[in-house]
Amino acid sequence: MTSRSGNEPVGEPKGTAYVQTYQSRFSRVLGGAIVAGALACLASIGWAGGEAVLRYGGVVALVGTVGWLAYWRPYLRADDTGVEVRNPFAEVRVPWSELREVEGRYGVRLLTTDGRYDVWATPAPTGMQRARSLDSEAAVMLRKRWDRAVALGQATPAAPTGTSSDDVPVGAWERDLPAQVAVAVLAVLAVAGPVLTLL
Repeated sequence: MTSRSGNEPVGEPKGTAYVQTYQSRFSRVLGGAIVAGALACLASIGWAGGEAVLRYGGVVALVGTVGWLAYWRPYLRADDTGVEVRNPFAEVRVPWSELREVEGRYGVRLLTTDGRYDVWATPAPTGMQRARSLDSEAAVMLRKRWDRAVALGQATPAAPTGTSSDDVPVGAWERDLPAQVAVAVLAVLAVAGPVLTLL
């Protein structure tokens, strides 16, 4: 069973493999709108042809790609073995045994044996939650999953360290080289296209 949620955790069924994916609904809508707008603009530019393609094509393609990477693609996924995080240009897999703390006041931050990881996809608490200094719902659900892993002997319970998480170094992300190259190439085209029309 898979749940896709911006702010609605779903209870865990008993005796079944369970995966929960968190993605902000607002971010997905925004990302979809940016991509759809970029595709419509590209179609219009393609129809105009010639100089319009050179002048505006790279910029519009860059905006659409960045919108997809930043708002549509990121997620936080928890399953029986650990947590997987995909940010716009990187991802990481954290087994429950390596997790040391889950912070949720401003979204989700994972503190692990390898360092800290900030999660792009999870929304920060809003409204009354923030006023009451409550953690994000994604962080609360992650802690429940972590508690389950602890009960099964697959993880170590959190221990207060007294150290600010900002003092913990950033962990080693697995970089998404194709996404980085695509944005770099589109950025070059966005700059070079208008310049070429002036020559």
